[in-house]
Amino acid sequence: MSTLTCEMRTSQLSGGGDMGFGFKRRSSALPAEVTSFVGRQEELACVDALLCRARLVSLVGPGGVGKTRLALRAAAAVKDSYPDGLCLAELTELREAELLPAGLAALLGLPDQSGREPLDLLVEHLRGLRKLLILDTCEHLVDACAAFADLVLREAPEVTLLVTSRQPLDVPGEHTFVVPPLAVEERDGSGARTDGSAVALFAQRAAAVVPGFRVTAANREEVVALCRRLDGIPLAIELATVRLRALSLTQLAARLEDRFRVLTGDRRTALPRHQTLRTTIGWSHELCSAEERLLWARLSVFAGAFDIGAAETVCAGGALRPEAVVEHLVALVDKSVVLRVDDEDLPRYRLLDTIREYGAEWLASTGEERACAERHLAWFRGAAEHFREHGTGPAQQRLSQDITRDLANFRLALEYAHGPGERPQDGPALAVALAPYWTFRSSFAESRHWLRRGLELLSGPCPERAEALCGLAHHTAVQGRTEAAMPYAEEAWEIAEALGDERLRGMATHFVGFVHLMSGEAETAGPFIARSRPLLEAAGDRYHLALNFMHEAVRSALLGRSEQSLRNERAFELALGDGPHGGGERAEGEHGLSEHGLSEQSGGERGEGESGGPGDEEREVFFRGFIRYFHGLALWNEGRRAECAAPLREAVRLKAAMEEPDGTAVCLETLAWHAAEAGRSVRAAWLLGAADAYWRQDLALMWGIESLIACHHEALDRVTSALGETRAHNLMRRGRALPAAEAVELAASDREHPKAPAPGVGARREGPSARGGGLGVLTGREREVAGLVAQGLTNREIAERLVISKRTADAHVEHILSKLGCSGRAEIAPLLERPTATAG
Repeated sequence: MSTLTCEMRTSQLSGGGDMGFGFKRRSSALPAEVTSFVGRQEELACVDALLCRARLVSLVGPGGVGKTRLALRAAAAVKDSYPDGLCLAELTELREAELLPAGLAALLGLPDQSGREPLDLLVEHLRGLRKLLILDTCEHLVDACAAFADLVLREAPEVTLLVTSRQPLDVPGEHTFVVPPLAVEERDGSGARTDGSAVALFAQRAAAVVPGFRVTAANREEVVALCRRLDGIPLAIELATVRLRALSLTQLAARLEDRFRVLTGDRRTALPRHQTLRTTIGWSHELCSAEERLLWARLSVFAGAFDIGAAETVCAGGALRPEAVVEHLVALVDKSVVLRVDDEDLPRYRLLDTIREYGAEWLASTGEERACAERHLAWFRGAAEHFREHGTGPAQQRLSQDITRDLANFRLALEYAHGPGERPQDGPALAVALAPYWTFRSSFAESRHWLRRGLELLSGPCPERAEALCGLAHHTAVQGRTEAAMPYAEEAWEIAEALGDERLRGMATHFVGFVHLMSGEAETAGPFIARSRPLLEAAGDRYHLALNFMHEAVRSALLGRSEQSLRNERAFELALGDGPHGGGERAEGEHGLSEHGLSEQSGGERGEGESGGPGDEEREVFFRGFIRYFHGLALWNEGRRAECAAPLREAVRLKAAMEEPDGTAVCLETLAWHAAEAGRSVRAAWLLGAADAYWRQDLALMWGIESLIACHHEALDRVTSALGETRAHNLMRRGRALPAAEAVELAASDREHPKAPAPGVGARREGPSARGGGLGVLTGREREVAGLVAQGLTNREIAERLVISKRTADAHVEHILSKLGCSGRAEIAPLLERPTATAG
């Protein structure tokens, strides 16, 4: 590759600095294999040898050949060679190349709140680490992945990249391994022919479909012939064996031979393996009814998983009646065209990528592609608007998780809405509707990406432009770019004035004040925030009204006005606490989202262990958590130090429940100040370390506010003076190493030490007896999860074993630790070994 090409690729990649993307988090525990791994010993040895001498190894080959399975098995074999662990980035659902840097940064736990270029942050983080980074399925992002790989090879000399793609990245230093199909026949040491891995795979998968199936002398010839016709491609073999549910082996071989002649005759220029895989999928397509084929084609409009409600709305019409969609969907699941993805709340479904591509081609041939895309956009825009309207209610966490589950589809809808079309306002409207979600998840870079794209479509003053400008002002100021944020807010105000729209005037006025607040001008911000509140109240804009109360809480905290903070908190409850407390059943036809207002529960102390996670009574946590935190900070700044701990401990639970790195970090930090001043130096030290784990992820220490940074240094000096530099350093290191959930639980339960309960606090939280029932306080599912924890399984492995989401497994483990009074996972096993667990 020429130097110019390298520079162009690096420039293209770094251009996405304002963009963000959220991957599912993968730790060093690779996903469990749910089916047996057959053969590939020689291939594994080759890949292992390549990883020993090369830092970029690319496994290339056609779709369905088994590149991902080989990469994961190879990575598992060498994981001990990488002391800084493994990281798997699954790129299938990422459609925008510009979002790759921010997505990888998020995957590695590097928040985007600082406003720094994600690519710079990535390289800085990786430099000096000895880590294996797996980039899975790169072919649709080959240029962006190539630019990233080239930069890592030059700037992070201890990092190794293992890539799977349908084509090489073509960068200097790349070692390519072509993943071959499975061998149909092999030769043993004497030269005699033996069954190869393709036959072994066919036998295993066939036995799963037809109990008792074996490869025998009577059927071996047909099995070998079948595997040869399928070219040894694992996906093709697995799809073919499903047909044994209805056909004999002889019928299967005959019908497959017929389909080869039909589907490969005019495709002489295509790769033979692609012909074979297409033949297998095409034949499965022909075995479906006309309605099933139509549904298959329409389902290809989804990215990632989808639920029944979405399928019924997006795919129904014409020859496919709405009431028949579920029936045909079940048939496609049975034929292994659609996969069911189990979820505790409701079943979800997805198409394999290759099957989705085939369906998309069929959809394009029907002329329905645009109509399906329009219905897809309408469904997910409706879901986003529903979340915006009701996401400030007690079902907030569940609704937010619903959006997260469908994030790939929301991004696909955004791409379509921002493309060429007759309604340029669709893209900005969808981005604006998602702004609350991005706020709750601190995904400010992605928000700015879509809002800025939307503004390019809207040239004149209109409500959609004003709302997009307000969202940009908010998320730009949060990232510390107040000078850039103010013009957005001011233009939004000008549009609101020109349109005479009171709601838009309230929004714009508020964000002008917020930009002043983030600029350190708390007194100047006050009148703007105050003037905007009645306008937002009159318009019934619950989200922006809640932001108004939260930002007033920031003012009170920075000015040290705790009584004003408390009045603001009570006003927040009165103004927005009028919804039913708790969630209801989802009504049929809803977007998986329920209509609720904010909780009526006051902002006082909650009971021990209430984290707002699954299984708890639902309540709004985002705004309540920040308002409680800022009340605690106001008490601190006012000098009422003894009183500030209670709201801070409550706040840290609420912020952790929303998985907010910035909110969690400031709570841990401020609790450390409280402990240091109270002479609890051990607690202060590990709390400072736990907070430092977030600051090291490039979060600005206490938002860069000088008075708060001074409190940090004062606490650090107190701890070092009391404990000595060595012991303080060790305790801080221990705090940095704590898992986030454990650090939050220890902080919220007022523990003195990260490993053991503080002396004299047994009445508050001292093991199982603090809950009054030992293991009896756990639900049946929690006892099941506890047993798997005791066996040493990670949360990811527990999720896969129980067929639940990783997020749900995390919540179960957190609740178990809370209910049993354990400070870490290692304390669970001894409790399970006791014959009984009685109350204290």
